[in-house]
Amino acid sequence: MIQLRDVASNTRNQFFTQQKPGWTCCGRVGNTPNDEFPVLMELQQCAQGTELSVDNICVVQDLSPPSLAPESIKIQVEPAESSHHNGASVVKIQFKAKDDKSGVGTVAYRLMDPQGFSHQGYMTHENEYGPVFHGDPTAWKEYTLTVELAKGSPPGKWQLESLDIHDKAGNRKHHQFIELLQFEASH
Repeated sequence: MIQLRDVASNTRNQFFTQQKPGWTCCGRVGNTPNDEFPVLMELQQCAQGTELSVDNICVVQDLSPPSLAPESIKIQVEPAESSHHNGASVVKIQFKAKDDKSGVGTVAYRLMDPQGFSHQGYMTHENEYGPVFHGDPTAWKEYTLTVELAKGSPPGKWQLESLDIHDKAGNRKHHQFIELLQFEASH
């Protein structure tokens, strides 16, 4: 979809889809007379040893998920600045990851509290969004996941339950750590 706007600030959405009858997309049901057919292009798979150039455009498919160096995982817990021993803590989880082609994208995490409840979220980093990885995706990079535990968080042993690391091509690797990586929330 492209949103068009004229000099008088009138807007119109131009869709490039052909929906199945009755399907809802983008706040509308079905197709409208203004809809354009999708513009498709085909990219050829590169032959082994092919050198890319302006005249020779092809793709090298990424079918492998990102790698994690499990021995690199370090967990640090500190009381939040204003915690006054009320359970508010800052957890920093450091780890190294890389990918063979497209680069590390979204990283999801799960923490298990001492009562057995899972707390999940997403880590932010400079290559989280967008289709392109900036930098060398094949080099090990250290990432820091920062999680703030809320006031009233239960004391005791918390666990890094899992990390799901996605690459820019959509490959994903689920890393389960239950009963392997525990840390004590400060109170």
